[in-house]
Amino acid sequence: MTNSISLKALSMWFCAALFYGFQFILRVSPGVMAEDLMINLGIDACALGTLISVYYIGYSGMQIPAGILIDKFGVRSPLSIACFLCLFGCIVFSLSDNLYFLAIGRFFIGVGSAFGLLSCIKIASIWIHPKYLTLFVGLALIVGTTGAVSGNYPLSLMIKAYDWRTVNIILGILSLVLGLLSWFIIADNREGEKSIHISKEPLLISLKEIVVKPQTWVFGIYGMMMYAPLSGFGDLWGIPFVMKVYNLDKTEASKALSYFYIGVGVGSPLWSLILTYLKSYKGTMVLSAVTAFLSMTYIIYYSPESYTIALVLYFMAGLACAGQFVAFGGVADINDRHRTATASGFHNMLCMISGVVLQPLIGKLLVISSCTNDVENNIVYSVKDFYFGLATMPIATFVAIVSVFFIKEVYNPYILKSK
Repeated sequence: MTNSISLKALSMWFCAALFYGFQFILRVSPGVMAEDLMINLGIDACALGTLISVYYIGYSGMQIPAGILIDKFGVRSPLSIACFLCLFGCIVFSLSDNLYFLAIGRFFIGVGSAFGLLSCIKIASIWIHPKYLTLFVGLALIVGTTGAVSGNYPLSLMIKAYDWRTVNIILGILSLVLGLLSWFIIADNREGEKSIHISKEPLLISLKEIVVKPQTWVFGIYGMMMYAPLSGFGDLWGIPFVMKVYNLDKTEASKALSYFYIGVGVGSPLWSLILTYLKSYKGTMVLSAVTAFLSMTYIIYYSPESYTIALVLYFMAGLACAGQFVAFGGVADINDRHRTATASGFHNMLCMISGVVLQPLIGKLLVISSCTNDVENNIVYSVKDFYFGLATMPIATFVAIVSVFFIKEVYNPYILKSK
Protein backbone atom coordinates (compact mmCIF):
# COMPACT_ATOMS: atom_id res chain seq x y z
CA MET A 1 0.00 0.00 0.00
CA THR A 2 1.47 3.34 -1.09
CA ASN A 3 1.28 6.67 0.68
CA SER A 4 -0.58 8.26 -2.27
CA ILE A 5 -4.37 8.37 -2.34
CA SER A 6 -6.08 7.54 -5.64
CA LEU A 7 -9.06 9.43 -7.07
CA LYS A 8 -11.02 6.17 -7.10
CA ALA A 9 -10.39 5.66 -3.39
CA LEU A 10 -11.47 9.21 -2.63
CA SER A 11 -14.65 8.92 -4.73
CA MET A 12 -15.68 5.69 -2.96
CA TRP A 13 -14.89 7.10 0.45
CA PHE A 14 -16.82 10.29 -0.33
CA CYS A 15 -19.84 8.28 -1.49
CA ALA A 16 -19.93 6.49 1.87
CA ALA A 17 -19.28 9.77 3.70
CA LEU A 18 -22.14 11.39 1.79
CA PHE A 19 -24.52 8.77 3.16
CA TYR A 20 -23.04 9.28 6.63
CA GLY A 21 -23.80 12.99 6.33
CA PHE A 22 -27.31 12.24 5.12
CA GLN A 23 -28.05 9.91 8.04
CA PHE A 24 -27.14 12.82 10.33
CA ILE A 25 -29.98 14.76 8.69
CA LEU A 26 -32.29 11.83 9.44
CA ARG A 27 -30.98 11.67 13.01
CA VAL A 28 -31.41 15.33 13.96
CA SER A 29 -34.61 16.05 12.01
CA PRO A 30 -36.92 15.24 14.99
CA GLY A 31 -35.30 18.09 16.95
CA VAL A 32 -36.67 20.53 14.37
CA MET A 33 -40.02 18.75 14.34
CA ALA A 34 -40.29 18.25 18.13
CA GLU A 35 -42.99 20.85 18.82
CA ASP A 36 -45.00 19.86 15.73
CA LEU A 37 -44.81 16.18 16.65
CA MET A 38 -45.95 16.73 20.26
CA ILE A 39 -48.90 18.89 19.16
CA ASN A 40 -49.87 16.83 16.11
CA LEU A 41 -49.61 13.49 17.88
CA GLY A 42 -50.82 14.72 21.28
CA ILE A 43 -47.86 13.40 23.27
CA ASP A 44 -45.64 14.80 26.05
CA ALA A 45 -41.85 15.16 26.18
CA CYS A 46 -41.30 11.73 27.70
CA ALA A 47 -43.32 10.00 24.96
CA LEU A 48 -41.54 12.02 22.27
CA GLY A 49 -38.12 11.17 23.69
CA THR A 50 -39.05 7.48 23.82
CA LEU A 51 -40.37 7.54 20.23
CA ILE A 52 -37.32 9.29 18.78
CA SER A 53 -34.86 7.17 20.79
CA VAL A 54 -36.06 4.08 18.91
CA TYR A 55 -33.73 5.31 16.15
CA TYR A 56 -30.83 4.74 18.53
CA ILE A 57 -32.08 1.27 19.42
CA GLY A 58 -31.94 0.32 15.75
CA TYR A 59 -28.65 2.18 15.22
CA SER A 60 -26.79 0.86 18.25
CA GLY A 61 -28.25 -2.65 17.97
CA MET A 62 -27.11 -2.89 14.35
CA GLN A 63 -23.55 -1.67 14.89
CA ILE A 64 -22.00 -5.09 15.52
CA PRO A 65 -24.04 -6.89 12.81
CA ALA A 66 -23.27 -4.05 10.39
CA GLY A 67 -19.56 -4.28 11.16
CA ILE A 68 -19.60 -8.06 10.70
CA LEU A 69 -21.52 -7.79 7.41
CA ILE A 70 -19.10 -5.17 6.07
CA ASP A 71 -16.07 -7.20 7.15
CA LYS A 72 -17.55 -10.36 5.56
CA PHE A 73 -19.10 -9.00 2.35
CA GLY A 74 -17.43 -5.64 1.72
CA VAL A 75 -19.05 -2.20 1.66
CA ARG A 76 -20.98 -2.04 -1.62
CA SER A 77 -23.95 -4.37 -1.01
CA PRO A 78 -24.51 -3.66 2.71
CA LEU A 79 -24.39 0.12 2.21
CA SER A 80 -26.77 0.02 -0.75
CA ILE A 81 -29.27 -2.08 1.20
CA ALA A 82 -28.88 0.30 4.17
CA CYS A 83 -30.00 3.21 1.99
CA PHE A 84 -33.15 1.31 1.00
CA LEU A 85 -33.90 0.57 4.67
CA CYS A 86 -33.77 4.32 5.34
CA LEU A 87 -36.16 4.86 2.42
CA PHE A 88 -38.60 2.35 3.93
CA GLY A 89 -38.32 3.90 7.40
CA CYS A 90 -38.93 7.44 6.13
CA ILE A 91 -42.04 6.40 4.21
CA VAL A 92 -43.49 4.48 7.18
CA PHE A 93 -42.80 7.39 9.55
CA SER A 94 -44.34 9.96 7.20
CA LEU A 95 -47.57 8.00 6.63
CA SER A 96 -48.27 6.89 10.23
CA ASP A 97 -50.41 8.28 13.05
CA ASN A 98 -50.01 5.28 15.32
CA LEU A 99 -47.05 5.60 17.73
CA TYR A 100 -46.05 1.98 17.19
CA PHE A 101 -45.78 2.41 13.41
CA LEU A 102 -43.96 5.72 13.88
CA ALA A 103 -41.49 3.88 16.11
CA ILE A 104 -41.06 1.14 13.49
CA GLY A 105 -40.23 3.81 10.92
CA ARG A 106 -37.59 5.38 13.17
CA PHE A 107 -36.21 1.91 13.97
CA PHE A 108 -35.60 1.09 10.30
CA ILE A 109 -34.01 4.51 9.74
CA GLY A 110 -31.66 3.73 12.64
CA VAL A 111 -30.83 0.26 11.29
CA GLY A 112 -29.95 1.65 7.86
CA SER A 113 -28.00 4.58 9.29
CA ALA A 114 -25.78 2.19 11.24
CA PHE A 115 -23.76 1.42 8.10
CA GLY A 116 -22.63 5.02 7.41
CA LEU A 117 -19.54 5.62 9.53
CA LEU A 118 -18.46 1.97 9.43
CA SER A 119 -18.44 2.05 5.62
CA CYS A 120 -16.23 5.16 5.68
CA ILE A 121 -13.80 3.51 8.09
CA LYS A 122 -13.70 0.24 6.12
CA ILE A 123 -13.06 1.95 2.78
CA ALA A 124 -10.31 4.07 4.36
CA SER A 125 -8.70 1.01 5.97
CA ILE A 126 -8.60 -0.86 2.62
CA TRP A 127 -7.89 1.83 0.05
CA ILE A 128 -5.94 4.46 2.03
CA HIS A 129 -2.64 4.19 3.93
CA PRO A 130 -3.17 3.35 7.64
CA LYS A 131 -1.37 6.49 8.83
CA TYR A 132 -4.26 8.53 7.39
CA LEU A 133 -7.00 6.51 9.14
CA THR A 134 -7.60 8.90 12.04
CA LEU A 135 -7.57 11.85 9.63
CA PHE A 136 -10.22 10.25 7.42
CA VAL A 137 -12.37 9.45 10.45
CA GLY A 138 -12.19 13.17 11.24
CA LEU A 139 -13.00 14.11 7.64
CA ALA A 140 -15.99 11.77 7.70
CA LEU A 141 -17.22 13.66 10.73
CA ILE A 142 -16.93 16.94 8.81
CA VAL A 143 -19.22 15.53 6.13
CA GLY A 144 -21.47 14.05 8.83
CA THR A 145 -21.83 17.25 10.79
CA THR A 146 -22.44 19.17 7.57
CA GLY A 147 -25.48 16.91 7.33
CA ALA A 148 -26.43 17.77 10.90
CA VAL A 149 -26.22 21.47 10.06
CA SER A 150 -28.37 20.85 6.98
CA GLY A 151 -30.79 18.99 9.22
CA ASN A 152 -31.57 22.04 11.32
CA TYR A 153 -32.02 25.44 9.68
CA PRO A 154 -32.89 24.28 6.12
CA LEU A 155 -35.27 21.59 7.43
CA SER A 156 -37.02 24.13 9.66
CA LEU A 157 -37.69 26.23 6.54
CA MET A 158 -39.00 23.16 4.70
CA ILE A 159 -41.33 22.29 7.57
CA LYS A 160 -42.65 25.85 7.54
CA ALA A 161 -43.32 25.59 3.80
CA TYR A 162 -44.78 22.07 3.88
CA ASP A 163 -45.16 19.84 6.97
CA TRP A 164 -43.17 17.18 8.77
CA ARG A 165 -44.78 14.32 6.83
CA THR A 166 -43.89 15.75 3.41
CA VAL A 167 -40.34 16.46 4.56
CA ASN A 168 -39.90 12.81 5.58
CA ILE A 169 -41.08 11.63 2.16
CA ILE A 170 -38.48 13.91 0.53
CA LEU A 171 -35.81 12.42 2.80
CA GLY A 172 -36.92 8.94 1.72
CA ILE A 173 -36.43 9.83 -1.96
CA LEU A 174 -32.92 11.10 -1.20
CA SER A 175 -32.19 7.76 0.50
CA LEU A 176 -33.08 5.98 -2.73
CA VAL A 177 -30.74 8.19 -4.76
CA LEU A 178 -27.83 7.52 -2.37
CA GLY A 179 -28.49 3.77 -2.53
CA LEU A 180 -28.14 3.80 -6.32
CA LEU A 181 -24.97 5.90 -6.13
CA SER A 182 -23.42 3.48 -3.63
CA TRP A 183 -24.15 0.49 -5.86
CA PHE A 184 -22.58 2.00 -8.97
CA ILE A 185 -19.57 3.78 -7.43
CA ILE A 186 -18.21 1.56 -4.64
CA ALA A 187 -15.95 -1.45 -5.30
CA ASP A 188 -14.85 -3.78 -2.52
CA ASN A 189 -11.39 -4.61 -3.85
CA ARG A 190 -8.84 -3.17 -6.23
CA GLU A 191 -8.95 -4.36 -9.82
CA GLY A 192 -7.22 -7.74 -10.14
CA GLU A 193 -6.90 -8.14 -6.36
CA LYS A 194 -8.45 -11.03 -4.46
CA SER A 195 -10.75 -10.34 -1.52
CA ILE A 196 -7.91 -10.29 0.99
CA HIS A 197 -9.59 -7.58 3.07
CA ILE A 198 -12.88 -9.45 3.46
CA SER A 199 -12.67 -11.42 6.67
CA LYS A 200 -13.02 -15.21 6.58
CA GLU A 201 -12.79 -15.45 10.36
CA PRO A 202 -15.78 -17.03 12.18
CA LEU A 203 -18.10 -14.30 13.42
CA LEU A 204 -18.12 -15.24 17.10
CA ILE A 205 -14.34 -15.55 17.24
CA SER A 206 -13.93 -12.10 15.66
CA LEU A 207 -16.37 -10.56 18.12
CA LYS A 208 -14.87 -12.39 21.08
CA GLU A 209 -11.38 -11.08 20.30
CA ILE A 210 -12.78 -7.55 20.45
CA VAL A 211 -14.99 -7.72 23.54
CA VAL A 212 -12.51 -9.57 25.76
CA LYS A 213 -10.14 -6.61 25.64
CA PRO A 214 -10.81 -4.36 28.67
CA GLN A 215 -9.54 -1.32 26.77
CA THR A 216 -12.31 -1.77 24.19
CA TRP A 217 -14.80 -1.14 26.99
CA VAL A 218 -12.90 1.80 28.50
CA PHE A 219 -12.71 3.54 25.13
CA GLY A 220 -16.41 2.71 24.73
CA ILE A 221 -17.42 4.29 28.04
CA TYR A 222 -15.51 7.43 27.08
CA GLY A 223 -17.23 7.52 23.69
CA MET A 224 -20.67 6.96 25.21
CA MET A 225 -20.32 9.77 27.74
CA MET A 226 -18.78 12.20 25.26
CA TYR A 227 -21.49 11.47 22.70
CA ALA A 228 -24.19 12.43 25.22
CA PRO A 229 -24.20 16.15 24.24
CA LEU A 230 -24.76 15.16 20.60
CA SER A 231 -27.46 12.52 21.15
CA GLY A 232 -29.29 14.10 24.09
CA PHE A 233 -28.80 17.79 23.41
CA GLY A 234 -27.88 18.25 19.74
CA ASP A 235 -30.23 15.67 18.23
CA LEU A 236 -33.44 16.41 20.15
CA TRP A 237 -33.64 18.69 23.20
CA GLY A 238 -31.24 21.47 22.19
CA ILE A 239 -33.64 23.34 19.91
CA PRO A 240 -36.57 23.33 22.41
CA PHE A 241 -34.10 24.54 25.08
CA VAL A 242 -32.86 27.44 22.93
CA MET A 243 -36.44 28.34 21.96
CA LYS A 244 -37.34 28.62 25.64
CA VAL A 245 -34.19 30.44 26.85
CA TYR A 246 -34.18 33.08 24.09
CA ASN A 247 -37.90 33.09 23.25
CA LEU A 248 -37.27 32.22 19.59
CA ASP A 249 -39.16 30.25 16.95
CA LYS A 250 -37.72 26.94 15.76
CA THR A 251 -36.12 28.45 12.64
CA GLU A 252 -34.02 30.92 14.64
CA ALA A 253 -33.34 28.44 17.44
CA SER A 254 -32.07 25.88 14.94
CA LYS A 255 -29.19 28.25 14.12
CA ALA A 256 -27.67 27.60 17.56
CA LEU A 257 -27.63 23.86 16.97
CA SER A 258 -26.26 24.43 13.48
CA TYR A 259 -23.34 26.31 15.05
CA PHE A 260 -22.96 23.45 17.55
CA TYR A 261 -22.61 20.92 14.73
CA ILE A 262 -20.34 23.21 12.71
CA GLY A 263 -18.11 23.13 15.80
CA VAL A 264 -18.25 19.33 15.78
CA GLY A 265 -17.29 19.32 12.10
CA VAL A 266 -14.36 21.69 12.57
CA GLY A 267 -13.27 19.94 15.76
CA SER A 268 -13.12 16.44 14.26
CA PRO A 269 -9.97 16.95 12.15
CA LEU A 270 -8.65 19.51 14.67
CA TRP A 271 -8.55 16.93 17.45
CA SER A 272 -6.82 14.53 15.04
CA LEU A 273 -4.12 17.18 14.56
CA ILE A 274 -3.93 17.70 18.33
CA LEU A 275 -3.50 13.93 18.72
CA THR A 276 -0.61 14.00 16.23
CA TYR A 277 0.97 16.95 18.08
CA LEU A 278 0.56 15.51 21.60
CA LYS A 279 1.28 11.92 20.46
CA SER A 280 -1.10 10.73 23.16
CA TYR A 281 -4.64 9.43 23.10
CA LYS A 282 -4.96 10.01 26.83
CA GLY A 283 -3.80 13.61 26.69
CA THR A 284 -6.03 14.44 23.74
CA MET A 285 -9.07 12.73 25.19
CA VAL A 286 -8.83 14.30 28.66
CA LEU A 287 -8.35 17.75 27.12
CA SER A 288 -11.45 17.24 25.01
CA ALA A 289 -13.51 15.91 27.93
CA VAL A 290 -12.57 18.78 30.26
CA THR A 291 -13.41 21.44 27.65
CA ALA A 292 -16.68 19.63 26.85
CA PHE A 293 -17.64 19.57 30.54
CA LEU A 294 -16.92 23.29 30.98
CA SER A 295 -18.60 24.38 27.73
CA MET A 296 -21.78 22.31 28.19
CA THR A 297 -22.13 23.51 31.80
CA TYR A 298 -21.76 27.11 30.67
CA ILE A 299 -24.21 27.11 27.74
CA ILE A 300 -26.88 25.37 29.83
CA TYR A 301 -26.63 27.23 33.15
CA TYR A 302 -25.00 30.54 32.22
CA SER A 303 -26.64 31.39 28.89
CA PRO A 304 -25.46 34.87 27.80
CA GLU A 305 -28.08 37.51 27.10
CA SER A 306 -26.63 38.17 23.65
CA TYR A 307 -27.74 35.51 21.18
CA THR A 308 -24.72 36.31 18.96
CA ILE A 309 -22.35 35.46 21.81
CA ALA A 310 -24.44 32.35 22.48
CA LEU A 311 -23.89 31.16 18.88
CA VAL A 312 -20.12 31.45 19.38
CA LEU A 313 -20.37 29.45 22.60
CA TYR A 314 -22.44 26.74 20.91
CA PHE A 315 -19.74 26.51 18.24
CA MET A 316 -17.09 26.12 20.97
CA ALA A 317 -19.16 23.46 22.74
CA GLY A 318 -19.42 21.44 19.53
CA LEU A 319 -15.69 21.88 18.95
CA ALA A 320 -14.97 20.46 22.41
CA CYS A 321 -17.34 17.50 22.06
CA ALA A 322 -15.78 16.49 18.72
CA GLY A 323 -12.77 15.08 20.55
CA GLN A 324 -14.74 11.94 21.33
CA PHE A 325 -14.16 10.72 17.77
CA VAL A 326 -10.45 10.34 18.49
CA ALA A 327 -11.47 7.21 20.40
CA PHE A 328 -12.32 5.49 17.09
CA GLY A 329 -8.64 5.64 16.17
CA GLY A 330 -7.73 4.14 19.52
CA VAL A 331 -10.15 1.25 19.06
CA ALA A 332 -8.78 0.65 15.55
CA ASP A 333 -5.21 0.62 16.92
CA ILE A 334 -5.91 -2.07 19.53
CA ASN A 335 -7.59 -4.45 17.06
CA ASP A 336 -6.40 -6.25 13.93
CA ARG A 337 -7.07 -4.72 10.53
CA HIS A 338 -9.49 -7.39 9.30
CA ARG A 339 -11.69 -6.63 12.31
CA THR A 340 -11.72 -2.84 11.76
CA ALA A 341 -15.42 -2.51 10.91
CA THR A 342 -16.56 -4.94 13.62
CA ALA A 343 -14.45 -3.22 16.29
CA SER A 344 -15.59 0.23 15.15
CA GLY A 345 -19.18 -1.03 15.11
CA PHE A 346 -18.92 -2.28 18.68
CA HIS A 347 -17.46 1.05 19.79
CA ASN A 348 -20.11 3.01 17.92
CA MET A 349 -22.81 0.82 19.47
CA LEU A 350 -21.62 1.80 22.94
CA CYS A 351 -21.60 5.47 21.90
CA MET A 352 -25.15 5.29 20.55
CA ILE A 353 -26.49 3.76 23.76
CA SER A 354 -26.28 7.30 25.14
CA GLY A 355 -29.12 8.26 22.78
CA VAL A 356 -31.24 5.25 23.73
CA VAL A 357 -30.97 6.24 27.40
CA LEU A 358 -30.73 10.02 27.39
CA GLN A 359 -33.45 11.11 24.96
CA PRO A 360 -36.30 9.52 26.96
CA LEU A 361 -34.55 10.18 30.28
CA ILE A 362 -34.32 13.92 29.62
CA GLY A 363 -37.96 13.87 28.50
CA LYS A 364 -38.95 12.07 31.70
CA LEU A 365 -37.03 14.57 33.82
CA LEU A 366 -38.81 17.42 32.03
CA VAL A 367 -42.19 15.83 32.76
CA ILE A 368 -41.25 15.27 36.43
CA SER A 369 -40.12 18.89 36.80
CA SER A 370 -42.98 20.53 34.89
CA CYS A 371 -46.33 21.41 36.47
CA THR A 372 -47.56 24.00 33.93
CA ASN A 373 -50.15 23.73 31.16
CA ASP A 374 -51.16 26.26 28.51
CA VAL A 375 -54.74 27.28 27.64
CA GLU A 376 -55.10 24.22 25.37
CA ASN A 377 -53.92 21.96 28.22
CA ASN A 378 -50.59 21.17 26.53
CA ILE A 379 -47.69 20.74 28.97
CA VAL A 380 -45.35 23.74 29.00
CA TYR A 381 -41.71 23.26 29.95
CA SER A 382 -39.91 26.18 31.62
CA VAL A 383 -36.22 27.07 31.56
CA LYS A 384 -35.88 25.61 35.06
CA ASP A 385 -37.36 22.34 33.81
CA PHE A 386 -34.66 22.22 31.14
CA TYR A 387 -32.00 22.99 33.75
CA PHE A 388 -33.17 19.91 35.61
CA GLY A 389 -33.38 17.63 32.58
CA LEU A 390 -30.16 18.76 30.94
CA ALA A 391 -28.09 18.28 34.11
CA THR A 392 -27.34 14.92 32.48
CA MET A 393 -24.95 16.70 30.07
CA PRO A 394 -22.28 17.92 32.53
CA ILE A 395 -22.66 14.68 34.50
CA ALA A 396 -21.92 12.58 31.40
CA THR A 397 -18.88 14.63 30.36
CA PHE A 398 -17.50 14.46 33.91
CA VAL A 399 -17.72 10.66 33.77
CA ALA A 400 -15.79 10.85 30.47
CA ILE A 401 -13.00 12.76 32.25
CA VAL A 402 -12.75 10.04 34.90
CA SER A 403 -12.73 7.23 32.30
CA VAL A 404 -9.60 8.59 30.59
CA PHE A 405 -7.50 7.74 33.64
CA PHE A 406 -8.22 4.03 33.01
CA ILE A 407 -7.04 4.13 29.38
CA LYS A 408 -3.66 2.66 28.47
CA GLU A 409 -1.72 4.73 25.96
CA VAL A 410 -1.72 3.01 22.54
CA TYR A 411 -0.66 5.88 20.26
CA ASN A 412 1.64 4.75 17.44
CA PRO A 413 1.72 6.92 14.29
CA TYR A 414 3.34 4.19 12.19
CA ILE A 415 1.23 1.20 13.13
CA LEU A 416 0.18 -0.95 10.16
CA LYS A 417 -2.79 -3.25 10.50
CA SER A 418 -1.19 -6.13 8.60
CA LYS A 419 -1.50 -8.85 11.19
